[in-house]
Amino acid sequence: MAKLTGVYGSIKPSVPQTSPHPDAPGQVENSAGGYVFQIDDFTRLERFLILGSSEGTYYVGATKLTRDNAKCVERCIAQDGGKTVSTIVGISTAGRAPKNDQALFALAQCVAFGDLSTRKHALANLPNVARIGTHLFQFLEYLKGMRSNQTEGAPKMRWNRSLRNGIADWYLAKEAQNLAYQMVKYQSRRVDGTVGWSHRDILRATHAGYGRHASAEHKALFDWATKGLHGATEEKDLPELIRQFEALKNEKNVKVIIAAIEKYNLTREMIPTEALNDVKVWEALLQRMPMNAMIRNLGKMSQIGLLTTFSDATKLVVSKLGNKEYLLKSRVHPVQVLSALLTYKNGRGTRGSLVWDVVSPVIDGLDEAFYGTFPNAGTTNLNYYIGVDCSASMTWTNLCGVPGLQPIVGAMAMAMVTLQNEPYCHTAGYSTVMKDLSLTKRMRLDQTVQLALRSGAGGTDCAKPYQDALDKKMPVDVFLNLTDNETWAGKKHPFKALEEYRQKSGRNAYQIVVGMTATNFTIADPKDARSLDVAGFDTAVPSVVSKFVTGDQGGFGDVEEEMEVG
Repeated sequence: MAKLTGVYGSIKPSVPQTSPHPDAPGQVENSAGGYVFQIDDFTRLERFLILGSSEGTYYVGATKLTRDNAKCVERCIAQDGGKTVSTIVGISTAGRAPKNDQALFALAQCVAFGDLSTRKHALANLPNVARIGTHLFQFLEYLKGMRSNQTEGAPKMRWNRSLRNGIADWYLAKEAQNLAYQMVKYQSRRVDGTVGWSHRDILRATHAGYGRHASAEHKALFDWATKGLHGATEEKDLPELIRQFEALKNEKNVKVIIAAIEKYNLTREMIPTEALNDVKVWEALLQRMPMNAMIRNLGKMSQIGLLTTFSDATKLVVSKLGNKEYLLKSRVHPVQVLSALLTYKNGRGTRGSLVWDVVSPVIDGLDEAFYGTFPNAGTTNLNYYIGVDCSASMTWTNLCGVPGLQPIVGAMAMAMVTLQNEPYCHTAGYSTVMKDLSLTKRMRLDQTVQLALRSGAGGTDCAKPYQDALDKKMPVDVFLNLTDNETWAGKKHPFKALEEYRQKSGRNAYQIVVGMTATNFTIADPKDARSLDVAGFDTAVPSVVSKFVTGDQGGFGDVEEEMEVG
């Protein structure tokens, strides 16, 4: 077999991962004491926007990790404010992240710390990132913390003309009926335990209805929000939804409430709380319930007796969960589905005392829906080695702030996405030892998650998949390594193990490193053109990987031919 040439040269004696490798002068020490590579600030920005940092990692507390990511955002703003805003908007609007919190936080930083051009760009894109009322409340709470006067007592927001106009435009850009829906569905909200915001507070601060080009309907809505129903100067200009909302506040007749739900497409936030204990009310709500709300309320609908094995409501839920076009249109993120699956199958909520009887068709529907939340990616028909980091650091914290969703659980779920899309895969878990997982696409997602949890323990050696493939003489085209990049336990650096596989096998394999935490480390050498870093649970991962491994013009030639790395 011909020797493979490339950017690394000949293979040298092994250097343990706890020491920097002389062939990689750019290496840095990770939080576990191993030496890896540092990603650039904009790559870390993407990781932060997708994965967040509210839970910390095995080695780094949540506060420090969040602070480090906030500083990274500030560096990105200083380097290129326009690119930073565009990155935030792109990830948020495409639904690539499980939560929108990080995008709102980073956009607030752009307004607080950016130059004039960056601030204008950020405020102009506020409606694209803060798409609902709750998002607006979160954005303002983040911004208040960054711009407030730090005096005695609770900090107060410092408003200026550009901010007032930017927030007012959020309201004025919405058609009156849509704005009315936002104002009654998201009336007010506490943010991170604070006093919180309401539309009344915001409209009084921005003076949105004065001196601006507000329609009569908008002015009536603003008066209603700030002064109450009878404070509207032109009550006749209020949308019918507002009048119905006001009329139902003290309504006790369930039939009247159901009729209003059906006629005006009311949501559960718009009806009296007492009515939410009636199964017929939930049946009416379910008919046009948004997908995200339906997934969040599966436990309640089961507890109240609406969802049973053979009920029409269960069949409707399963039908919606199986509609991939509707899932994608609804911006349902796979983490939301996985979180619902982990919670629902336990028969009890993570908070409070709500318990329910688990309905098997709903579990199966959630399992199918998880895969439906990823946009279609072309099948490459290449040979994939999927290595899942099952070390202790992958089982310590929660991913994306979801209880029970540990990084190892997320990694296994991402592995199953590839398994569903690619026909030729080998799956293995590793720590300091290897364990074949023998996954098949017929396995249910929650079953594979339990398999992963039973495999997690020990130190981290991210070189294991490459060494295992070489030992077993596997003809791998693509290594998919799902890890937190906290490798330290091996006697050989991962990038050198990959190099050795390429040289000894004669196969110029690609490497995809899926980072499962929002740190600034990676095992992939940035000089290696056939390696790619992506963030775990980015919904774009399947299509990005597919394009990356099929876009190289060289392809995978005859193994007897000499191939060039990079």
